[in-house]
Amino acid sequence: GRSLSERFQRPADETAEISQLKELYVFHYEDLNGDLSPYLERWLAALETLRPVINVYFAALLNQSVYSETQFLSYAQALEVFHVREYGRMETLRERMLDLLQRKSYTSAIIFDAERFAEQFVNSRHFYTHYDPKKSERALEGEALVWLSEQTRVLMRSLLLEKMGFAPEKITELVTRGLGYGRYREAVERHLGPGE
Repeated sequence: GRSLSERFQRPADETAEISQLKELYVFHYEDLNGDLSPYLERWLAALETLRPVINVYFAALLNQSVYSETQFLSYAQALEVFHVREYGRMETLRERMLDLLQRKSYTSAIIFDAERFAEQFVNSRHFYTHYDPKKSERALEGEALVWLSEQTRVLMRSLLLEKMGFAPEKITELVTRGLGYGRYREAVERHLGPGE
């Protein structure tokens, strides 16, 4: 018969499947330095001030059957409310987005051209919020809007990771590890323009 270790060793295809599944998760237990409690405590504390942000973010994340315009607006709303709750109001939405991108070192792994992102974000958010026909030409649509929404989602997720206590360097690592990051970057640059 087989040895004990052979009986309990995972088959190669099952190990590969587990590796693929791990890529679906934002972080793994190993990323928590062996102690989940401080991250949970910070998450619960963040709920006190960021509940509207978290509710809108997860509503968009968990409801993939909505139109891309609606999903984008939900992520945009979460990002706007986050900035106001964390840093206060600023004159324009463009200023808020650029301020947020400049404050966080890990955003360069998500947003490859801050000026272009701010412009596309603001133009698309304003058009899909107000549907002013004069602004339709500057708003993104189709696959470009889907990828702008994806950038906004990943940015919001990263901000929430920071609120949980992950260091900026760790957030960059979490965003860029795995096979999906190369596809993400290629698709964003193809649909929204190359990085700086």
